[in-house]
Amino acid sequence: MGAAKMLAMATVLVTILPENLLAGGYGRAVGRGAARGLVRKVFRPTKPRPSLLRVLRIDQLRDAQTKAIRLSKPRRVYRFTTLQQAKAYKRHGVPPGTHFTSGAGPGRPPSASLTKERYGLPRKRGARVEVELPAGTQVKVNKVLGGQPGYGEVKTHYKRVPPISVKKIIRLP
Repeated sequence: MGAAKMLAMATVLVTILPENLLAGGYGRAVGRGAARGLVRKVFRPTKPRPSLLRVLRIDQLRDAQTKAIRLSKPRRVYRFTTLQQAKAYKRHGVPPGTHFTSGAGPGRPPSASLTKERYGLPRKRGARVEVELPAGTQVKVNKVLGGQPGYGEVKTHYKRVPPISVKKIIRLP
């Protein structure tokens, strides 16, 4: 919710609610708690997001230090990208050094704005590419930098992933 909307709600809460509701006991406590919550939301300091260049530099250094592992069995991963790039992956395969999400369950993909926030992407993406990395593919497994904590990433290492491994392209809402 935007700050203007929150401020409008706080004004409504303070000025329009009936006086007897806020007068005593439980009603007063509820009104005070709601007002306090709105004030916290409106005036909460936001953490500055690190610059993209800094995140990419840290990611590059970390990837250089991470040991590559060979997949013992095929692994299903996803990449959020533009629709044109997704079609190119389907035709030519995925180049080495490409980052994927380490896991996403089946079902409807998250929205473009949520993926941007969750995975620390610089722009909203229009498609999700589902790729099955074949057994024996060398990958580096890490956590996402610049996004929400707890989300993993897989980076292909030496070889191009063949076009046959690109299973599905799904447009993001």
